Amino acid sequence: MKQDCFSLAPPIIKEFLGYMGTVKGKSPLTVEEYFMDLRTFFRYMKQHRNQVPQDMPFDEISIDDIDLEGRECVVYGKGDKERKVYFDAKAKVHLKEYIERRTDQNEALFVTLDAPHDRLKISGVEIRLRKLGRRLDLERIHPHKFRRTMATRAIDKGMPIEQVQKILGHSQIDTTMQYAMVNQSNVKTSHQKYMG
Repeated sequence: MKQDCFSLAPPIIKEFLGYMGTVKGKSPLTVEEYFMDLRTFFRYMKQHRNQVPQDMPFDEISIDDIDLEGRECVVYGKGDKERKVYFDAKAKVHLKEYIERRTDQNEALFVTLDAPHDRLKISGVEIRLRKLGRRLDLERIHPHKFRRTMATRAIDKGMPIEQVQKILGHSQIDTTMQYAMVNQSNVKTSHQKYMG
């Protein structure tokens, strides 16, 4: 891998690239392509989520604020508000496995299933989710539903609503409350716990 590319990578990506080269025996060219895929993915996510100014040249978007080992990254929401978001260990593992299985030469991290394996766009994600939903006989599956479900599960598991608010990037707690579907069994358990 070219030294200038390696010096641009955050520490955890350097570790991953080193692992791919030494333990997995990937060629230096393949390891460099993995770096470019990861960099492109994180740049795309930051641009798509309005975490950087829209007029910023794509190749100038920094990825050094992503901590894969700590499973967190800094994002910029509406009004350029900065916050940390977190992802689980499964996401990290699946990302590594996905990279290893890829056989195409596209520099994008996520690509279409069919050749010529173009960069996957938002509409592609929505289409895949709808197809998966139909296959599982589920209705109205879309990315926003996952956000709502995450918020609801966090609250159901006892995460304080203020922390859920922070994760979602809401400025008003009322907005977060709209995401939270109250689980009646949790209401009963809380009543018994606090009221006897």
